[in-house]
Amino acid sequence: MARSFTQVPPDSTGDKLAMQTYVQGADTVHAQGIYTPGMPTYRMVTADITPANSKYHAYLLNQAATGQSVIILGMQYVNTAVTAVTGVVNRFDIRRATGASPAGGASVTPIAANSADPALSGVTAYGGATSGLVDGSIVQSLVISSEENTAAVGNFDRFTHGFPFLTPPDAPGRAMVLRPGEGIGVKQNGAGTVGTFQWIIDFAIELD
Repeated sequence: MARSFTQVPPDSTGDKLAMQTYVQGADTVHAQGIYTPGMPTYRMVTADITPANSKYHAYLLNQAATGQSVIILGMQYVNTAVTAVTGVVNRFDIRRATGASPAGGASVTPIAANSADPALSGVTAYGGATSGLVDGSIVQSLVISSEENTAAVGNFDRFTHGFPFLTPPDAPGRAMVLRPGEGIGVKQNGAGTVGTFQWIIDFAIELD
C-alpha cells in the first residue's frame, strides 16, 4: 500500500509538537505521535561481598533535598563463589533504610544505561556496609545458599540469580520509589561467613 501525505501551513508561534521525520522520495515528511523517551536509568553493581551477620550487602540512598525520585526497576544477586566452599543458607532482608554515611565497605559508582544521560547526582550507592545505617521496614526476604557454583544439573538454587525481584508491577500498580532522604538495602540476617555475593540494583531518576 502506497503512503501519502497532506502538506500543512508553515510553523507558527504556538506549542511545539514532537515529531519524527522520514524521507519519502524527494520529500522529508513529519510523523506526529506520542513518544516516551524514558527516564535516565542506571545500574549499581557491587564488588564481591563476603557474608557477615547484619552486613548491608547493598545500599542505595536518594539523598535529602535532591528534588528527584529514585525508581527501583529491579534487584538481583549473583553467587560468585566458584571455588569449593562448605556453604550455608542465610536469610537476607530487603528493607527500607536510612543513613547518609554508611561505613565498613566501599562506595559503588553506578553506570548509566545510556552514556548520553545526565551525570548521576544526589544518590549514594554502597556495598558491604557494617555501620552507619538505620533499619526500616522489611520489603522482602530471601533465603540464599552460599555453596559454590558447580556444573551439576541439579544446582538450581545458585541459578536463581537470573530472576530479578522488586520489578515494577503491571498497571495500575507502581514501582518502589525512594523519595528524598529515603534508602533501600539488602541486609544479611544470618551468621554464615563463607562464599561471596554480588548485588545489582537497576534504578531510574525522575525529577519532581
